This record gives sequence, structure tokens and C-alpha cells, in this order.
Amino acid sequence: MRSTRNTCLVLFHILLFSLLSLKITASPRTQADALIRWKNTFSFQPSSLASWSLTNINNLCNWTSIVCDSAGTVSEINLSGENITGVLTEFNFTEFATLTRFDLSSNNIEGIIPSDIARLTELEYLNLFYNYFNGTIPHQLSNLQKVWYLDLGANLLESPDWSNFSAMPSLQHLSLDLNELHLEFPSFVLNCRNLTYLDLSLNKLSGQIPELVFTNLGKLQYLNLTENQFHGPLSTNISKLSNLVQLRFASNKLGGPIPEDIGLLSDLQLIELFNSSFSGKIPSSLGQLKKLQILDLHLNALNSTIPSELGLCTNLTYLALAKNQLSGEVPLSLSNLTKLSELGLGYNLLSGLQLFFNNLNGTIPPEIENLASLATFDVNTNQLRKTKLIDKETKSSQWRDSSESLIWEREGKFTFGDIVKATQDFSGEYCIGKGGFGIVYKALLPTGQMVAVKKLRMSDTSDVPLSNSQSFENEIRVLTDVRHRNIIKLHGFCSKRGCLYLVYEYVKRGSLGKVLYGLEGKEELDWAARVKIVQGVAHATAYLHHDCSPPIVHRDISLNNILLEADFEPRLSDFGTARLLNPDTSNWTYSCWLLWLHGSRACPHNAGYR
Repeated sequence: MRSTRNTCLVLFHILLFSLLSLKITASPRTQADALIRWKNTFSFQPSSLASWSLTNINNLCNWTSIVCDSAGTVSEINLSGENITGVLTEFNFTEFATLTRFDLSSNNIEGIIPSDIARLTELEYLNLFYNYFNGTIPHQLSNLQKVWYLDLGANLLESPDWSNFSAMPSLQHLSLDLNELHLEFPSFVLNCRNLTYLDLSLNKLSGQIPELVFTNLGKLQYLNLTENQFHGPLSTNISKLSNLVQLRFASNKLGGPIPEDIGLLSDLQLIELFNSSFSGKIPSSLGQLKKLQILDLHLNALNSTIPSELGLCTNLTYLALAKNQLSGEVPLSLSNLTKLSELGLGYNLLSGLQLFFNNLNGTIPPEIENLASLATFDVNTNQLRKTKLIDKETKSSQWRDSSESLIWEREGKFTFGDIVKATQDFSGEYCIGKGGFGIVYKALLPTGQMVAVKKLRMSDTSDVPLSNSQSFENEIRVLTDVRHRNIIKLHGFCSKRGCLYLVYEYVKRGSLGKVLYGLEGKEELDWAARVKIVQGVAHATAYLHHDCSPPIVHRDISLNNILLEADFEPRLSDFGTARLLNPDTSNWTYSCWLLWLHGSRACPHNAGYR
């Protein structure tokens, strides 16, 4: 008996000593040593981490990207966007049991996510977004029961066996988007009942969307399953997601009707269900969504009329119903949508209002002019002949027939004389750029509107290089027919005094090249701004490739041809080398641009953007 008792005492002391040793090991000094050892494995060490040094080892809490707790041990490591090149397998997780926040997003870290990451038992925030992690997601991640934010998006991760994962009751934000996930919906997610944000988009997940998504995850505000291979009808229990603000199920194989109960989701601001094989009618209940700003149902098999109730969604700025089988008249109630900036109803069987590639005739109802913010209104390929509204735009097609063409503008006319006066007869002080196809000036018109004017001189002997002349003609032809928020707007043109003039909207920040490398006012583009720029250019490219008939390829997207507004909203410009796109030619889609943004080599270098 005494022998057994002595053995137990020895084991107890060994265990106690081990625990004390572990606590002693996780000291500021040993943590500093561990960070320096990890840093020394980087193949690229950013200068911002110069403070991580043996000469500064006793000053851990003042190191760059490090936050300490009251005991002086590390509680947060934030290395987002530091351009680190290395692996996570060299990180000593044992030393950082007190860590609550670990952010390695937007770096070049590759290799697997080590299962030892589960040692970070106090972790609440883990962000590995936009790296090169590969292999499977370790199921040990789900042991981090205090984590409320988990982002593994934009990596090269593959599908694990989801049945090995346990529920994460604290989880509120989960992003697994833009990876290589296969198989079915991640089952462990269905028991994460506190989720408010779920993004599984741009993967290869398949099967049906589980019913428990709609019945268990009632706190969701953002749900994105875009670009997967989910199939089967959308559940009628969708109305139980009563907190949804954004619903994105586009580019799947769902089929069936759009549930009528979708109109009960009163907080919805964005619905994207395009290219998902939906059929049947457009739910009239959508008219109940007073906060709705974006509704995109294009490229489905919807075969109803357009419900007049859509006219009640007065906050809509974007309405896309093109490429369906919609019939009947376009309800005049749409004229109530005075905030619309883009409207797409083309490729349908409509017989009311006149819109792109339908069998429309007659005149455009004057109520359309109530859409004061409308920037996209395409009536080509119909049997309209002409109204005052059309006349304003068709003047642009007459430029080759007259050397004295008027500058035209949909919202209000201005004259060549206004531009001459505003630029003091094209004085150099108003010059904002020079290129291979002319000089660009800025002009403040009497209306208070700022415009940009591109000028190309023509000699008396008409020996302007043919390519330059054709470039101007090409740009006029393309931009006259194109309307998109991320494509530069052509207000008009004029041939005067031996020169050609193109008048565009003025874009405040100028080119992306100038913002990145200009001598004046160099600016740091944060991650949000970069994403906004790439998304905008991707939307513009997708519009040119997929929504224009025939499709258009720009062929010269470069830093100098992407212009930026004050809020970094991009405008694609310079269509001088654009051409019609051969349907058999590869081209960059929205997804491909996102892959490029995240460093993927999946998109070919000659994919139609240059």
C-alpha cells in the first residue's frame, strides 16, 4: 500500500513539475526567442519586422505587430499584409497558449495548416485569408472553441472529412471561399448556431443545400454560396433566415422556383440568384423588400411576367432580369425606381417597353425619363425607329458624316464653345495627361460639371496615322453603345478646327498607375481598396464579354487605363484597341479576376484582357 502511495506521489510531483515548467517556458523571453526563430525561417523578411531582434529581445511588447496582455505575454499577433514568405509549420504554437488573436492574412505563407494550431486554446480570432496554404483543413481547428472569427478564404485548401469536425459554438464569422473544397456542404457548420456570416463561394461543393442551413442558422446576416455545384430546389424555409441582409446563391444548378416566402426577409439589401437554373415566376413578394438595393436574377429560365410589385422596391439601384424567358409588358411601375443606375431586361420575350434584343416597337414611354440616375439603358436590336430620348444618343452615330458634330449629353447639352472657354482654348495649365492618342484636358463647365477632354490634332493634309483615326472611331462606336458603372462614360465628341475631341466623365484620382507610382501624392492602397478595384474591373470585363452583343474584348487593360474615383471606384477607359470578341476565344470572367487577385495561375496570361 505504501509503495502504491509513494508511486502516486512521485507521479503527482512529476506532473506538477511539468505544468510549472510549461508555465515557466511560456515567458516573454521564450516567446521572443520563438518569434525570432520563426522569422529566421522566412525566405523574405519585411523591413517592418526589424524590431524582432535579439538586440531588442527584452522589449517584446513594443515589437511591431505584437500586443501583450497585463502579464507581459503575447495576446495578439497581427502580420496582415506584411508580404511574409514562409511556412506556418515552423511556428512554435506551444509557446503561445495565451494568444487570443492571430492574423496572417494577405501574405505568401504556404504549406499545410499544422494541426498543432489547436494548442492556441485561448484563440478568439484567426485570419489566414489570401495565402498559399494547401492540403486539407485540419479537423483540430474545430477544437478552438473560443474562436468567433475564422477566415481561411483565398487559399488552395482541399475538402477534409467534415464528420471529424465538432461544432464551434462561439463561431460568428466563417469564410472558406475561393479554395478547392469538394464534396458536400460542411456538416459541422450546421451546428454553429451563432453564425452571422458564412461564405463558401468559389469552391466545388455539390449536393443539395441542407435543410438545416435554413432552420438552424437563423442568425445569419450574410450567406454566400456563389459558384459551386449545389443542385436541387431552394427550400421554402428560407424565410426562417429572418436576419439576412445579403443572399448570394448565384452560379449553381439549383433549379425549381424562387420561393415566394423570400419576400418575408425584410432586411434584405442584396439578392444574387443569377445563372442558377431557376424557373417559374418572379415572386411578387419581392415588392415587400423595402431595403432591397440589388436584385440580380439574370441568366435563368424564369418564364413569368415582370411583377408590377417590383416598382415598390424604391431603393433599388441595380435590377438585372436579362436572359430569361420573361414575357408580357414591362410594368410602368418600374418608373418609380428613381434610384436605378443599371437596368437589364434584354434577351427576353417582352412586348411592352423597348429594350435590348427583343421584338419591341413603338416609342419609349415618357415615364422612363423619371429614372434620373439610370446609366444603363440599351434599346439596340429592336424595331423602334425614333423619340427625343433616342435622338440625343443617335447624334453620336453621325460624327463621320459631319465635321461640325455637336457635343451631346443625355442630362443636358453643352457646346464646344463651353469647353474652349473652360480650358482657355486648351491651355497647358489644364492638361492632365498625354498619351499615344492625344492630350487630355480637364474642363469645368458652366453647369458646374467637370469633364475630361481628349484631343487629337489632324493636319491640313489629313495625314493623321490611320491607326489613330481608327482608334478614335472605335472608341466612339464602342462607348456609344456601352453603359456600365465601371466603364468610363463618353459624354460626346466633336470634330473641330482640324482636331478630334472626345468628352468623358472626369475621374478624380486619375489612373491606377498614377495612384501607385505617381510623384504627387503617392497613396497606400489598403486591401479593401484593392479588392474594390479588382471587383469593379472584373464586373466591367464580365459585362463586356457576357452582356454585350456581340461581346467586346478590351485588349489593353493596364494600370494607365484603369481610372479611379475619389472612393477608389474604378472606371475602365481607352477602348481604342477594343474589338469584337470571338466566342471561341478564352476570356477573363469575374471569377478569373478574383483568382488573379489572389495570386492564382489558373487564368491564362492571354485570356482576352490584353
